[in-house]
Amino acid sequence: MDFGWVRLCAAFGAGVGEDEIAFVRTLMPNLQAFAAVEPDPMLVGALQRNFHRDGLETLGIELAVVETPLERWNGATPVDAALLSSST
Repeated sequence: MDFGWVRLCAAFGAGVGEDEIAFVRTLMPNLQAFAAVEPDPMLVGALQRNFHRDGLETLGIELAVVETPLERWNGATPVDAALLSSST
């Protein structure tokens, strides 16, 4: 699949973000903004560290990590793609 057209992406239930980071690096070369929505406060810190560690910011991607359940997220901008993850 070609995800080169995706500019804005949100990931729900991103956990620590390792799969999402790999997906973005490999398949979304033109991504401009990425929002990770994670309800578990224990995972949010690890998620932020992983985004910084893996250097997505150096690719020019605007990052946002939001600690909230999916049903409470009110992202102001429509996204081109949504990644849905499950810890089960």
